[in-house]
Amino acid sequence: GADNAGLMVHATRGGAGWRADCWGDWGLWGGSWSHQTKLYPAMLAAAAKADPNFVHVWKRAPVHLEVCGTMHRWQELGWTASEPDGKVAASFRWAREQHASLLNVKSKPVPQGYVAAIDELLKRVGYRFVVDAFNHERKVRPGTLTTFTSHWSNLGVAPSYSPRELTYRLRRGSNEVAFASTQDVRTWLPGRWQVEEAFTIPADLPDGVYDIEVALLDRDGRSPETKALAPLPLGIAGRQSDGWYTLSQLEVVRRRRPKEAK
Repeated sequence: GADNAGLMVHATRGGAGWRADCWGDWGLWGGSWSHQTKLYPAMLAAAAKADPNFVHVWKRAPVHLEVCGTMHRWQELGWTASEPDGKVAASFRWAREQHASLLNVKSKPVPQGYVAAIDELLKRVGYRFVVDAFNHERKVRPGTLTTFTSHWSNLGVAPSYSPRELTYRLRRGSNEVAFASTQDVRTWLPGRWQVEEAFTIPADLPDGVYDIEVALLDRDGRSPETKALAPLPLGIAGRQSDGWYTLSQLEVVRRRRPKEAK
């Protein structure tokens, strides 16, 4: 445990996250010793003692877990995903407690009895961004500032470790304009976030009612065909074919001169 902890702290101090092999071992080989009851508690305690900042590593670098054996072996041993005392349920709970982002099941099928539980787990590991509310003016004039206020939740247990570009888009037919936020989404830890930013409506944008759309663009996911930025799936309904989400509508209208009296 102490030797492993030393290696972990050496790596995490250098900017890396940490990885645990044999996740979910509650006695895979029989006897009283197991990774979950003996090695991991001692290793994590030793790492935290060696470096008090170790407990915060997940905020800046990923935690990666690899299953012990296979999930089919877990099933053969009679381990269940039933709460609160199933061993598989305990493994999934431990993954959430460690703020895991990556789960390696060795490219093996998930037993049917675990599917529902692992589907729920996958909604929590890593990040899960949700738009809770969105506020804006109902009408704006071209060439003026308008403010978008969005309320977000990260329902996962970790942030995104890659830069994502929060972008809004006004779209009406073939007319569209995009506004890039200055937010660093990597700072969105689990919890709630409010983003308030002002954008200038282009002076030449035609009048009309525009859809307000949002996307978290993946800067590492450019399509080789279009060079476009791939939008990240969000934890809300309404994803369009191009990956954007419609939040509301905004009317762009020019101030008209009053008619002159005759």
